[in-house]
Amino acid sequence: MSHPHPALPDHRPLIVAHRAGNSAKTAARAVKRGVDMLEADIWRYQRRLEIRHLKTMGPVPLLWDRWILAPGWAPRLDLHHLLDTTPVDTRIMLDLKGHDPMLAPSIVKTIRDRQPDRAIIMCTRYWGHLDRMKDDAGVHRIYSVGSEQERATVWSRLEAMEHPAVSIHRELLTPAIARRFADLGVTVLVWSANTRDEARLLLDLGADGLTVSNGPVQDWLLSERRSLR
Repeated sequence: MSHPHPALPDHRPLIVAHRAGNSAKTAARAVKRGVDMLEADIWRYQRRLEIRHLKTMGPVPLLWDRWILAPGWAPRLDLHHLLDTTPVDTRIMLDLKGHDPMLAPSIVKTIRDRQPDRAIIMCTRYWGHLDRMKDDAGVHRIYSVGSEQERATVWSRLEAMEHPAVSIHRELLTPAIARRFADLGVTVLVWSANTRDEARLLLDLGADGLTVSNGPVQDWLLSERRSLR
């Protein structure tokens, strides 16, 4: 726990606002609350970098996710707008979606052209995106782990990193896995904690930070951090 990471503050616990970057309104609210990082889902669609969790349906003008349907013709938030409407020192963990090989390079070019002082932080379960950027020291990579197979195969990538970091599903973090992360100096973010009890358990296991959507739990984590100072 408490491994230094060049893109993240030294205090613990770190607080990541789950999907808060997916709208300007929730981003502003999370920034005001004082979280350490916004999470935003990003796709490359028709050469646009769109911020959304919902998926497209090919030629059908609808967006979907599980049991959710939304009109595909409504205006969509893009990366340019998210950058322009958040302070440049706001950390945004971009969760890369889909398999477009130009997604990661397009993100890097957009941020560097528009806001060269903004930290570039990428997280994804599609690890090929991060592997493409491994030689760019200015891109901070966080490998997302959401299955037992991913947990079993992520180690070689972490071992090769100067500043290894993961975002792991809460059900996959065990005491043994937490100890192994600690031995490698891995910064461990866990998604997602929905209650104080879940948050406390994950922090006790050794999580450096938590991805949280619940505002009262975020506030509790902020108070916990203040009490540790």
